[in-house]
Amino acid sequence: MKILENIKSNIKNKTKYKILSIIVIVFVLLIIKDFTSSLISLENIKTQVARVKIADEHDLSKMGKSYKDKIYEKYDTVKFGKYYQSAIDNFKTPIEWIVLAKEDNKALLLSKYILDCKPFNDTYKKECHWNDSTIRRWLNEVFYDMAFSDKEKQLILSCEIENKRSIDEFYDSKATDSENTIDKVFLLSDAEFLKYLSANRFYQDHEYVEKERQLSIELWGEDGDKQISFNYDNATTCGTPYAYKQGLKNALFENTANYWLRTNMSKNYEVMFVTYEGWTFCDSVDAEIYGIRPAIWVSLEK
Repeated sequence: MKILENIKSNIKNKTKYKILSIIVIVFVLLIIKDFTSSLISLENIKTQVARVKIADEHDLSKMGKSYKDKIYEKYDTVKFGKYYQSAIDNFKTPIEWIVLAKEDNKALLLSKYILDCKPFNDTYKKECHWNDSTIRRWLNEVFYDMAFSDKEKQLILSCEIENKRSIDEFYDSKATDSENTIDKVFLLSDAEFLKYLSANRFYQDHEYVEKERQLSIELWGEDGDKQISFNYDNATTCGTPYAYKQGLKNALFENTANYWLRTNMSKNYEVMFVTYEGWTFCDSVDAEIYGIRPAIWVSLEK
């Protein structure tokens, strides 16, 4: 009887080992699959968008006082802070930023890629502006604390942010201007997008493009006529693997995605976003499919 019981016990143990082995193998395969998909997405990002190899000397966190001399021209790329970017979201990697402007001992930086995917406001509101949006709170509280060290926070400036309705007169806008805010992290406005990234808007006909050119000159002086040339490499971008995991969608035929601006367009419950083609349009504040592309001003004298 004991021999029989031993045999049964051995069979049970072997069965348990086999089941356990199968579970371990399946788990390992799932990890490999997830990691492989992440690598593929990252490779797409590199081939589609990345144009500049970022060396350690372009990392603001490592430059010390000399970093202000390292930022040279518009559209230079630097590294600053860390955020979740892989599809495996339990670690952070350095954030890459594009230099949009350098003035008065400070530089305006825009994230090179779409870093996350969130609604402009968590719930629908008939009137919702940047000043009372949930995305503003998230950027200045959650993202700010997650992305930057105490040392890096010392370089980020609190700036007055102007929050006017869309400057596009093509629409009979019923939206209203919003009060200015003081922010460390923000989304670009319609006017800033036109100034720094050169929007081509909806239409390509000569009359509309000329109207855009004149508007740009009125806003930014004679140099404004150069803005209308439109920089596709920087106005259009794709998301990180983490952003896609959060719900961001690529365009059907392009490796680019839509991202929010902070400007109300035709109604107070509609906010502008940049399309995958670099145009601007609007959607309801509670739409959940648009990306977040943060902007910050950093000091060049601290």
